[in-house]
Amino acid sequence: MWRFVSAAMGIGNHRIRLQHWIVFQLLICSIQLICASEHSGEGYGDGYGYGGSGGGGSGSLGSGGGGDGHFHHHTPTTYSEISKHVPVHVIEKVPLPIPHPVAVQVPNVIRLQIPEPYAVHVPVQQEIHVPVYKIVPEITEKKIPYTVEKPYPVEVEKPYPVEVIKQIKIPVPKPYPVPFTIYKHVLQKEHGW
Repeated sequence: MWRFVSAAMGIGNHRIRLQHWIVFQLLICSIQLICASEHSGEGYGDGYGYGGSGGGGSGSLGSGGGGDGHFHHHTPTTYSEISKHVPVHVIEKVPLPIPHPVAVQVPNVIRLQIPEPYAVHVPVQQEIHVPVYKIVPEITEKKIPYTVEKPYPVEVEKPYPVEVIKQIKIPVPKPYPVPFTIYKHVLQKEHGW
């Protein structure tokens, strides 16, 4: 199998070299054609009116140049361009065989299994909606304890009749004056009395 592959690669390299050689030959032929047209004796003075090599010409400007350097005035004429045949010097015609791709049977074809895209389950994080509850304070009146006067039953001693038999007057002693002696003590002083 590898022999067939290497042979196919050799054929491919030969084709590339042959193509490069053909391009090179075409480039050489184009250069030779340009050189042949310049040296064929056909100057610019014939068609454009700028003056050639030794020959006079008439252009759209109405004046032509001569070989002696003097200008001759002519009547103005209309400009017309006519295609002329340019002789091409052909050196040699070489028929080049152009290679074409040829189908080559390759035994033992190795089939490569090309992976193809397939659907894969990828978990995607989804937004979880969380319920939001707004807390509203409920205003309630605070109960203040207070006392309430309520009548309640109280046991009261009932007065019972007291019978007075006799009233006895008891003498109460009153205070009275009692005489008592007050003695005055005199101390002896310096004056002698």
